[in-house]
Amino acid sequence: MVVVVHAETVPEGLECLITLEDISESNYCEYQTAPSMRWHAALASSAAIEHLRITQYKQFLDRIQGTDCAAEMKRLLAQGPPVYVSDRNVLPLPEGETHVCQLWRRARGSVGPPQKRCHPQ
Repeated sequence: MVVVVHAETVPEGLECLITLEDISESNYCEYQTAPSMRWHAALASSAAIEHLRITQYKQFLDRIQGTDCAAEMKRLLAQGPPVYVSDRNVLPLPEGETHVCQLWRRARGSVGPPQKRCHPQ
């Protein structure tokens, strides 16, 4: 049996690195990393994380379509399209972890998928 443990309270002084707003009970988000399946406090608000989740795939496609630099194209194709939400600053992966496998928002009390939406809205 797996016991899910989330922070009982929002860590003191946590600030969104994207919007610079204070993170509170209403916008606190955690992410689970694989393969350890440990939960970590996101360094961004839940709205900012959701924005990343929704837009990263489209940004990848825009960069593929808009580049005129062979080196950038080679890097993008080698990296491949984003499958899971990722950001080395607001969702840092501890050593040995491969990706974000789940998101949890305190306000909703729910777990959600970190996968990208494949179609633009």
